[in-house]
Amino acid sequence: MKYIPDYNDPKILKNYAIWYYSKYFPSINKLKSKLIRKNPDNKVVRVILIELNELFKENEIISSQIRNYFYSWKSEKYIRQKLLLKWFEIEMIEKNLSWVDSSELIENQKKTIINKINSLKDKKSKQSILRNIYTLWYDKNLISEVFGEFLFDDENLINKEFEKLEKTDIPKEKIIQKLISKWFRYDDIKKLFSN
Repeated sequence: MKYIPDYNDPKILKNYAIWYYSKYFPSINKLKSKLIRKNPDNKVVRVILIELNELFKENEIISSQIRNYFYSWKSEKYIRQKLLLKWFEIEMIEKNLSWVDSSELIENQKKTIINKINSLKDKKSKQSILRNIYTLWYDKNLISEVFGEFLFDDENLINKEFEKLEKTDIPKEKIIQKLISKWFRYDDIKKLFSN
């Protein structure tokens, strides 16, 4: 039989708070919300948060998470959004983001974009790569700048994909659908059938 903790017991709720905090490093507000869902008694939750106050150093957590994201080459927008999702206060986030060297951050982001393009350009269409890179939350102007430095051979890629699909004896409409799903332009696809 599975053990179901009784969160009405303050000791069990406190243990849960420590476990949740050490696993996710949430803001105090997020932790408080989690504890209230487990035990709606505000007094008990408040007492636990006061007892654990020494353990919770929000400023240090924000600073540490920003550094981790920064060294993982995440964008400032991404970092801000992730911390807001953990319910940290925007003022604390902005204060801690001020140490970030934006020129170093931009260089890191450029390297990430270049690596991503190099790893995908012989396998994916330009539009597919672009869509993939936009999910990294980088500045659109930076992405455009880096993309401008590359030559893409979508024509060769689409021809290879078309040849593979043509051998499978599937109808023309299905071939078109599959090529569109790989983010090839419809005008380029039409040219394949006009030859």
